[in-house]
Amino acid sequence: HSEQGVISFNSFNSYCAVIEKPVLNDDALYGLAGEIVKAIDPFTESDRVAVLSNLLAVFGNLIGRQAHFRVESTQHYMNLFVVQVGDTSKGRKGTAWSTPKKIFKSIDQQWLENRVTSGLSSGEGLIYAVRDQRIETQAINKNERVVQYHDVITDHGVADKRLLVVEEEFA
Repeated sequence: HSEQGVISFNSFNSYCAVIEKPVLNDDALYGLAGEIVKAIDPFTESDRVAVLSNLLAVFGNLIGRQAHFRVESTQHYMNLFVVQVGDTSKGRKGTAWSTPKKIFKSIDQQWLENRVTSGLSSGEGLIYAVRDQRIETQAINKNERVVQYHDVITDHGVADKRLLVVEEEFA
């Protein structure tokens, strides 16, 4: 208890804390991704961390699970899961996506049109977007007797398993 009221450490809404924004060390901006962020920075309101994380996540999704690097015997792919947190309508999270989106559109427009989505509302929707082909065995009847079975494709599924989900609002 405090003189102003109860401070609960179990509820985000009642926990009053000041969290300082971390500062990105310039060493993080190396290589091509760093050069792109540096080139964009003077012309954007977006945070450099947001632009960098978008570039890396988009690149990893675009190249898929072919490229990897090894740490001992484990393959590590470039798939990143990113959530950007900032003030609603002032955080420029959508702006941080606009330039990487434009860059990668010029690289692979088909990927952008077919494998980038938004508006998922459930895990089932995510699974449906990357589903495998479904084959069912059906009976062939002759004179009301099963004479043979054959496989029928009931859902062609999705051949390209790459999927980049961009949700402007996350809750």
